[in-house]
Amino acid sequence: GYQVFNACARRDWRSALEWAESDPKGSQWVGSAISALAATDPGMAEELLQKRLLSGEMTDGRGYSALYSVAQSKARLGKDALLAFLEGLPSQQQSNMIANSARDLPEGDLAGFLDELYQRKSAGGSNNWSFSNVLNELMRVDPVKAKAWVDQMEPGTERTNIEMGMISNMATSGKMSESIELMTKVVERDPAKAKDAIKQLVNQMSYQGPAAMAEIINALPANIQMTADDFQNSAHMFGWGRAGSLVDMAKTIRSPDEQAKLLVQAMDQ
Repeated sequence: GYQVFNACARRDWRSALEWAESDPKGSQWVGSAISALAATDPGMAEELLQKRLLSGEMTDGRGYSALYSVAQSKARLGKDALLAFLEGLPSQQQSNMIANSARDLPEGDLAGFLDELYQRKSAGGSNNWSFSNVLNELMRVDPVKAKAWVDQMEPGTERTNIEMGMISNMATSGKMSESIELMTKVVERDPAKAKDAIKQLVNQMSYQGPAAMAEIINALPANIQMTADDFQNSAHMFGWGRAGSLVDMAKTIRSPDEQAKLLVQAMDQ
């Protein structure tokens, strides 16, 4: 089966590929041969991939597995090699490849790769999901460099949006002190928009880290007081089916009376 063929492909990809191409049903094996080749000769693997996968000859899961293998091998060569490979892919494939190969980049290339993605995102050539994946990877391997990258941005909505994602990511990764520190910096930088930032964080974390969001917000300066009315446009999303998350949202409010008001309003909607 596939295990035997894969073992042969790792030893002699050329013979494996020739055999697969000679078999009437061999197209299902071609992806495995290219994946094996990607580990030793990414350039040749890319050439074979362009001829087969991108021309429509390989459309099954193993074809896409070969695509991932080549992307990962290119990433190990550095950001320039990966970017050149990505540019030859259809746009709908680029995001998936970025998400799956960024972790294979040399650590020293991550910040530069993030710069490139940000420029492309601003020009409409890359999506937020791809950018966020690479930023999260940089945060994982070098949080100091990730924060420095964001600190260079001009204050505004876009920077706040990125910081909310960082806070959520850190909190759900167990880095509560870092997430509280960054959230405090965000609200102190623009006190007039502090409540907007808090509501954004609550909406973002209500699914993945509802308990953590209350801990973060309750650690903010005492002059920031959320009320039930601040969440009137968000509470209805929870209802009876997500009562636990609704309670966690209420815990972001310091006043017991306002907490009760929020719960009653939500259940009445």
